[in-house]
Amino acid sequence: MELTAQQQEKINNKQCLIFTDLDGTLLGHDAYDLGRVPEFLQHLKEINVPVIFNTSKTWAEVQELQKTLDYYFPCVVENGGGVHISAQSNWKPKALSEGENQSKIDENEKSVRDEINLIIDEIGTGFQFQRMRDWDAEQVSYHTSLSLENAMLANRRLYSEPLLWQDTDTNLVQFTQLVTEKGLRLVRGGRFCHVMKQHDKSVAMKKIISAYENDFGFKPLTIALGDNHNDKQMLENADIACVLTLPGRNRMEITHTSVYCPEQPAPEGWTESISFLFNF
Repeated sequence: MELTAQQQEKINNKQCLIFTDLDGTLLGHDAYDLGRVPEFLQHLKEINVPVIFNTSKTWAEVQELQKTLDYYFPCVVENGGGVHISAQSNWKPKALSEGENQSKIDENEKSVRDEINLIIDEIGTGFQFQRMRDWDAEQVSYHTSLSLENAMLANRRLYSEPLLWQDTDTNLVQFTQLVTEKGLRLVRGGRFCHVMKQHDKSVAMKKIISAYENDFGFKPLTIALGDNHNDKQMLENADIACVLTLPGRNRMEITHTSVYCPEQPAPEGWTESISFLFNF
């Protein structure tokens, strides 16, 4: 792809906001390796370009990753279920920090997962799937390749329920329709189908963009990086989309005029994308 003059000007002036998926995009899909990502994140922080993690991971998982990377900015968890801001965040958007305190877990939010599972109980008879809720740490680790410690963090969900689908694609279409009729959504990720309320990564992204404009007084160039179906709306609503893929898997098609497709998978594909845009 070629950058437009307006896009290049925004990049030159460092008026950018980056949103990135984690598993299979910033982190390697199988080993969750980081490669040179920490180095690139620090470069971006030095030039005042925030990177917002926009992920299906839980807040508990993201907190651990932030500690590992020593990198603190607002983040979006569980496919848009919540925006969280840590106490150490390098940017605390006024519009998100005031009013509802998104850095703390509201006790009412703990019931969202339970509410979703009551509906799954109601409509799930006759379909073959497993719920992460029903797994212990060893089972979560087996299905995700996470360590036991990280597997426990992955199951500390507030806004969604991951399903390991073990039925036909035809039955998945039928089940998705039943989910929709109950006012919920089903989104396919790299490993699981996620059942959640009416939110997605792009809705949360727009909230953060609005907060950025409010705090800094200009509209940023938005860059999104992702690899799977649950990233599609985020990618299509960004000014520039970077679409990664796994070896042997067809690259996801999106509707967009500014798309960069790195040759390498994550995490090298992430740094390749950032290098292309920012000449690192």
